Amino acid sequence: MILLVPVSAQSTGEIPHIEVYPEIVDIAFIVNTDSEFNSTKTQEALNYGIPVVYYGENPELFNELYNFSLTLTGETDNTTKNVALGGVILRRRPVLVEQTLSIKDYSYDPSHLNRSREWIAKSFSYPDTSFDVFSRIELEYQEPYGVLETLTEIVQVNDTSSEFDWYDVTVSQTLTPGANSSGSDWEWEWLTYTMNGSMVESNVFLSDYDQPPSGDLPTGLFSFLWRILNFDPRDLLPWLYPPPIDVEGLDMSDFSQELLNIRYQAPNRYQKANEPLEVRHHYVLRVGEGEPLKFWQQSQVKYVKGNVIAAPPYFSPLMGEGYLELR
Repeated sequence: MILLVPVSAQSTGEIPHIEVYPEIVDIAFIVNTDSEFNSTKTQEALNYGIPVVYYGENPELFNELYNFSLTLTGETDNTTKNVALGGVILRRRPVLVEQTLSIKDYSYDPSHLNRSREWIAKSFSYPDTSFDVFSRIELEYQEPYGVLETLTEIVQVNDTSSEFDWYDVTVSQTLTPGANSSGSDWEWEWLTYTMNGSMVESNVFLSDYDQPPSGDLPTGLFSFLWRILNFDPRDLLPWLYPPPIDVEGLDMSDFSQELLNIRYQAPNRYQKANEPLEVRHHYVLRVGEGEPLKFWQQSQVKYVKGNVIAAPPYFSPLMGEGYLELR
């Protein structure tokens, strides 16, 4: 099987003509690790900026192809396993963009290939940037409860300090409950994301972060004026009106502990959390000049039965748990 490349690319020598044996999706390699394949050829493709995905029973073989700058170590959850791993290296002189993919599930399913193809398509259209970007996307399947997708993007901020290096971190999460992803009765109640810079091997200081939206009313004299100016008859007769569908943010962070701890939860009386939840966490970390960035992170979800009264909730294992390190 021959890798298909544009004629112009072949003539300029930017991408070589390579004989390969995996399935081909546009200009990308999707390799079934249960079959025989040539790792040398896929490694060459990865070095030339071609997305590569390994799937099946031995996707960890992907980690032998290239030492990506952003890695996750120290995971303790053994309820799911890697069923697909991938990555792409885009060298846009002088900018470097590294993207990696991890799909975790109880076992491999052919539907994971569709998610891999979606990631490949997005990797080709990654927006232009003037900074080096190191990103990692993890899809964690916990069906019939739901699916959590976490995209972490890290860039180093330009600064004039001779004592510290600053890093801008954006974590975008999409939580799709089982009621929406697989048609089960499970819905989400809350999603918690934690960055812990005080863990033993962490070396970061939490400099700043975006606080989550809060449903708390203003206090003091301003509160009285606010209530007058924002009077609504629903405040007097709430039983005649359905509650607004508005997600509440709970900030449990602590600068003294270098801890970012954010929970997004369904508000009281809102029992139909059966639609995907999309949230973004944005924060700034600093480390000593020239030191590699390393911090602990994790996510957890509480699921509830949407149509069953007094059913016990399900608390997911910690997902994406471990040390994120940028070398």
